Amino acid sequence: VAMVNTVVTGDLVKGSGPFMQYATINFEDGSTIIIKSQGSIGVAAQATAGWTSEIIKGTGRFEGIKGTQSAKAKYLPVEKGEAGPKGYGEGTITYTLPPK
Repeated sequence: VAMVNTVVTGDLVKGSGPFMQYATINFEDGSTIIIKSQGSIGVAAQATAGWTSEIIKGTGRFEGIKGTQSAKAKYLPVEKGEAGPKGYGEGTITYTLPPK
């Protein structure tokens, strides 16, 4: 079980454009994985995003981790009273750890 904290910056025009994200995955044992992502958000009619990522650091049991991620997401229309859209997505992380 883990919690993810993200920081995202984007250059969106009319809801679409490139973005960059840093995500820190915090595990219950104190180990972390930090991932840097770059991608783009599609036009409002498509309401999609796609990105590729690089694992840039790991701590604890993930010390020395190397790897990549690719993912995509689809966003639902913003409903009245919502600050932003809800979405769902999927992705794959491929990684290696150094021998113990």
